[in-house]
Amino acid sequence: MTKFNRIKLLISFFAAAMFSNAIAAEYPSRPITLVIGFGAGGPTDVVGRYLAQELGKKLGQPVVVENRTGANGLISLQYVKKAAPDGYTLLLASSGSLAIEPAYRKSVDYDVFKDFTIVTPVARYPYVMVVDAKSDIHSISEFVQRGRTAQPAMTFGSAGMGADNHLAGEWFAKQMNIPLLHVPYNGGDASMINGLLSGDIDMALVSGAVALSQVKGGKLRAIGIGTKQRAEFLPDVPTVIEATGQADFIIGPWNGIIGPKGMSPAIVEKLNTAVQEVLLDKQTEEKLLGYGQYPFPGSADDFGNHIKAQQAHWARVIAESDLEKLD
Repeated sequence: MTKFNRIKLLISFFAAAMFSNAIAAEYPSRPITLVIGFGAGGPTDVVGRYLAQELGKKLGQPVVVENRTGANGLISLQYVKKAAPDGYTLLLASSGSLAIEPAYRKSVDYDVFKDFTIVTPVARYPYVMVVDAKSDIHSISEFVQRGRTAQPAMTFGSAGMGADNHLAGEWFAKQMNIPLLHVPYNGGDASMINGLLSGDIDMALVSGAVALSQVKGGKLRAIGIGTKQRAEFLPDVPTVIEATGQADFIIGPWNGIIGPKGMSPAIVEKLNTAVQEVLLDKQTEEKLLGYGQYPFPGSADDFGNHIKAQQAHWARVIAESDLEKLD
């Protein structure tokens, strides 16, 4: 490369950077849409709505939540994939669509890293292992002992084939050497709870917010939680790690913001900075704990690395559990 061409390249680089920064300085100049792929009132939705409210205050423009439900979050994913990369259409994407679907399906028509811009992690929430409060099982060790000898096999429920709590249950069964039978439900946590209370299933992994209300209401018994340390909202419930000795058994969904491919790096940085300010606020921590969740702060690179690690983890779980991939 000649000296003249190097100078031209440097000029082009700095011009592009200045243009990107100029766009970011004016951003946002109108309302932002935050798409959520799950229904109102669910764990992703409640966090998304709180974040939208607080993010709007930071950015000086409204952040409007738009629920586009269906196919475990894939409907919303495809919608945002086709949107303009101007920072005005964002997706609060779940671990299911970012890490599990690419590993569990034979093929998907998207690539998280080629078709989207990674912006920021937002929240994570642990699964709570629950049984019917009328059950004579009071601990994970009792469940494991019963599961190893039960005829027919004991059952666990999930929100559907390929859902986070489906694969988490399969992982638990594999690690504990229990032949658990998977029972998928289409109605989410509510359907699984009905299944537990009616005796159709023996155990389920449900979100902290759902578990908290049902345990306090005396309908369910929590026997374990998928966190590294005991959770503040269920301090008397041992972690699965405590109960089993499996040091890496941390189970629970997480989410974060992504946008269409080609977003300006300066806009990504501006959004990430604003989200971090919200997540690191004590009020946010208290609000999320009320939902049985935790802030998940980090850079765009942190989030990208987390997604890659989770994709590899679930691919390994699927292979080791001999699960047939979905079409």
